[in-house]
Amino acid sequence: MRKKTEKGLKEERMRGKKEDEKQSGGTEKKAKEASERMRMMERDYRVLEALEKWGVLGLGQIDAAFHRRPEDAVERMRLYFNEIDRRDYWLGAYKRMELLRRLDLVRLERYINHHQTYLLTTAGHRLLYSRGRSMLGSFRQVMPEMFLDHELTVAAVGLILEETSGKKILSSRQLYETREPQPRRGRRDIMLPDLWIVDRDWPCAVEIELNQKSERRYRDLFEEYRTRLQRGGRVLYLTGWAGLRDTIIKLATQRRFPHLYAASIPDFRAARERCRFVAATGEVFQIVRDSAAAPALDAA
Repeated sequence: MRKKTEKGLKEERMRGKKEDEKQSGGTEKKAKEASERMRMMERDYRVLEALEKWGVLGLGQIDAAFHRRPEDAVERMRLYFNEIDRRDYWLGAYKRMELLRRLDLVRLERYINHHQTYLLTTAGHRLLYSRGRSMLGSFRQVMPEMFLDHELTVAAVGLILEETSGKKILSSRQLYETREPQPRRGRRDIMLPDLWIVDRDWPCAVEIELNQKSERRYRDLFEEYRTRLQRGGRVLYLTGWAGLRDTIIKLATQRRFPHLYAASIPDFRAARERCRFVAATGEVFQIVRDSAAAPALDAA
């Protein structure tokens, strides 16, 4: 009876070991098959590059910029501002991003009050570096939810301008990498705009303002821009609502800062690169000019 029990236990252990080996081999086989099926396309590399540049992107933004690219302007703005619904999960962008996630090239982040977003991983950043496609020496590893609305809006505006303006758009992450070194003593906080529009005649700093700051903070920002802004440069404020736009213009008038122009995000969604940014003097600035705005710009 004792020998039979020991024999039974030995057989049971052997069966368990074989079962573990079978399951392990199956997992490795599935991963290998997924890797073979997942041949990296040019679009995949562009998604990884965008995640490195902007830090975080929503599923709708990836869909609009790199997958569907809808022709309808309203639909395109919906996706760029990451306003997705259930049907968007049935399409190719979600499935492709899921494959990238399984290969550990991107990380999926879920938040209680937001749609799912993606961050780059160490493996994804190393892949870009190995292919000579990495633009930055680092990547965003954490995205606190309290900053998520702002960062997604910055990415939306940046992606839209890249698509429509024909100008080079730099993110704050890129500006940080190319900043001038600061002395250790007397070091001040580095002021970087959310976006920088590269233009020979009218270089523009773009600030995305979803919440109102104190009057003192705006005063300090205006003075900083006054000393650092390039010749012909403008500061463009995009605000979450029209009232905040008017408040910022009023403060710029009080501080005698004529290089500030402001518009609301709803205005930008409607007109995109031809959105009319207005200064306190009534002058109009457009990132891409149309014939109606040209006289006002030429006179500025």
